[in-house]
Amino acid sequence: MLMIKNLLSIAAMTFFALGASAETLDLTLADLGSGWGNATYDAATKTITYVDAWTGKGWWLGDVDYSKYDEAVIEFEPTAFDVKLVVEYVSDEAQSSDATVMAGATKVTCPLNETYKNAVKQIYIQNSAVGSLTLKSAYLQNSVPFDPTMDVELWSGNHNLGGWSDGKPLQIACSQFTANKIAVGDKIKISYTTATGGSFKVQYVTQGWTWTDLPPFLALEGVNAEYGTYYSSASGSIEIPVDAATLKILQEERSVLIAGEESVNITQVDIVRADGGGSTAITDIEAADENAPVEYYNLQGVRVENPSNGLYIRRQGNKVTKVII
Repeated sequence: MLMIKNLLSIAAMTFFALGASAETLDLTLADLGSGWGNATYDAATKTITYVDAWTGKGWWLGDVDYSKYDEAVIEFEPTAFDVKLVVEYVSDEAQSSDATVMAGATKVTCPLNETYKNAVKQIYIQNSAVGSLTLKSAYLQNSVPFDPTMDVELWSGNHNLGGWSDGKPLQIACSQFTANKIAVGDKIKISYTTATGGSFKVQYVTQGWTWTDLPPFLALEGVNAEYGTYYSSASGSIEIPVDAATLKILQEERSVLIAGEESVNITQVDIVRADGGGSTAITDIEAADENAPVEYYNLQGVRVENPSNGLYIRRQGNKVTKVII
């Protein structure tokens, strides 16, 4: 058994060490010929200037095969507006792929559609407000292998919430959760600091631009039922469990929003995987039900119906392990 564990650890470390360096294909920054509205592009400074919200600028490709790549990525200087990356395909049956990051971000990654990425029509960048976006790089890449046992840092910094009336809520696009393959049984961990104590709440922004309390946050111990706020007298963190209803919200709505008093700073937001051994603020996640169905995935996170001769990820209920078959 010890030998099997050692072999498993060596195989996993080797695979992930190799997979961490994703193969890339640069998109030119010499010219962005695709777009609409009054957006302009200065190739000398690599800057897109948007004079209206939700216009677009990018690359017209016509019909290009990107089958060997998994994601489109752009990196840029921080902006005061949200940035959306969209990939359109030639097929009329294909829905566009897109990913959005909130103001202040410096990178957005958009997964390509596995079925239609062999015929990509165009890639473009949209803006939520008037302003400029200075590009640093743009490229296609193979995704880093997905390991459902590893926690993911979605955001870190020192964001002051600013108060209830004129505050500055922290927003994280729902696409960032889904791009990191958040699943039922995982937790959203929010870390914060406060010197004098303070309260905050966690909501989600719908496609219709309404702010709605996130249901599992309201169920946490310590949340005020009347106001839907969580008060803490000292720095710490909360962990919000992801159930099926919450996963549906993350798949379909715009963003997760954290708002609160000026005395509260948000320092980090993570996805804590189901098998991480931690506990939610409500209750410990129970061990996997021995009668739950067993699912196998390869190290890219793709489900495998009949695994054979290799290293796989095995999920049963909330328990996730690596196995050699």
